[in-house]
Parts: sequence; C-alpha cells; structure tokens
Amino acid sequence: MWFYVLRLFEVDSTKIYDNKIPVFYKLRTIFLILLFGFVVLSFYNSFYIWILSGFILLSLFLTTYAVLKINLNIFVNSFSKISTNEKVIALTFDDGPHSNTPEILKLLEENNAKATFFLIGKNISKQNEKVVKSIAKNGHDIGNHSFFHRNMFPFTSEKKMRAEISTVNTLLEKITGEKTYWFRPPFGITNPLVYRAIKKEKMQSVGWSVRSFDTVSKSAKKSIERVTSKIKPGSIVLLHDHPSEAIHILKGILYFCKQNNYSCVTVRQLAEKNNELCT
Repeated sequence: MWFYVLRLFEVDSTKIYDNKIPVFYKLRTIFLILLFGFVVLSFYNSFYIWILSGFILLSLFLTTYAVLKINLNIFVNSFSKISTNEKVIALTFDDGPHSNTPEILKLLEENNAKATFFLIGKNISKQNEKVVKSIAKNGHDIGNHSFFHRNMFPFTSEKKMRAEISTVNTLLEKITGEKTYWFRPPFGITNPLVYRAIKKEKMQSVGWSVRSFDTVSKSAKKSIERVTSKIKPGSIVLLHDHPSEAIHILKGILYFCKQNNYSCVTVRQLAEKNNELCT
C-alpha cells in the first residue's frame, strides 16, 4: 500500500526540479500523524500494537527501498530520463578518470557520440589532468561523483558531504575552466542529508533509467543485451570507465545505436531538449 502512496506523490524524473520539495518531505507529516495515531490507539487496544509494529516494519522496508532507488525521487529530485519520441539517449560514465577513459573518448569521437563523465576527485591527478581536459574539450559533460566515493558517503554529516562536493567542483573548474552543475551520488544512494548537501551546493542530481551492471557482470555480451533491451527515447544509461570489458560494452551499445538511429548526447543536451534545464 505504501509503495503506491509513494508513487502517487512521485516527482517526475523526466524533469529537472531545482527548487521543488522532494516526496519525502511531503509524506513526512502524513507518516508522523499515522505513527502518533497508532501509538495512541495501542494504549487502548492491544490489537493496534500489531498494526503499529507492522506499520513500522513496512515503513523501514519502503524507506530502504527509496534510499536505493534514485529514480523514484523520494529524497532527492534526480534527473533520470526525458519523455520524448526523438531517438536520443545520454550515455554516462561513472568513477573515472581511468586508464580506459582515453580509449572511450576516442571511440565516442569515431561514432560522433557525446557522453557525460561523473568523475571521482581522488582519481584525478597531475598525470591524468589532460584526460579531464580532453573530456571537456571534446564537447562532453563532466559531473561530480564525490571526492572519495566511500560506501558511507550518504551517511556522513552534511558538512562532510558538502566539503567533498565543493572540493571536486573547485578541482574540475581549475582544470577545465568551467563550473560543474551535475552531481551523481555515490552508488545512487539518496537520503535527506544528501538532499540538503546537494541543494546547498546548488547541484542537480542525475540518476539513470537504464543500468548496465557492468561492474558486477563479467560478460560484455550480457551487459550489452541488458542495456540495448531497455533503451528507449530519452533514456539515461549508467556505465563505468573502469571495467575490463568497458570498451567492448561501449562498442556494442554504439553499434546498436547506429543500427537503430539513436543519437548519443550529453545530460545537458538531453535536459535542454525537454526545456527543463535550470540555470
């Protein structure tokens, strides 16, 4: 039941909402009223103790589900796709820069394709600054993917999150001369702390609608089939620079796009097509 309630209040992930209130804040009052009501009733009738217990367990389950599903837009309003009939998609690469990144850039150029790279601050060094510059120079978007990409990033303090985001923004601007607007939370995990950190740093969260699972699958063929079977006009595809099969996977996806007349654009270009870009 609560899942359908969440869906009723779901923010459209095809749009970019810079100042809209996420679903969580709309439901919080309803949740607290119901919780208080069940607690009061449980003092009068033991039957409501069971209802209260079930309500709490279900709420914990749904909260966990919402934390892990970035495209539900429960805690953070993330841009995950657009609604369009035009055959256009956005390829995104997480966790770079990596030794594979130059070859990825070459392959994209050969296929007249654009992409968005969400870079991790600690992966940027003097040795690969040229790669970061090449990403921007070749017309691709660059996004912020935190500095350390720690498992506990979404559960640290707002202050520490903001420090990581700000450090990466400063680093990227110093290298490319351009400000970074896009942010993808590590592992796509969101919660109220992440929401506040992103909002105060004036970043736009970016999710995805198609996931390759290229970091867990050892088969390039399976990753390609997983992506190509789910691609639709307006999709945002999640890929990574570092898997050993990254180049083969990208070749397969680009071949599919060419055969099916799909264009690959940056996240910004995709947002502009939907006339929802906040500046």
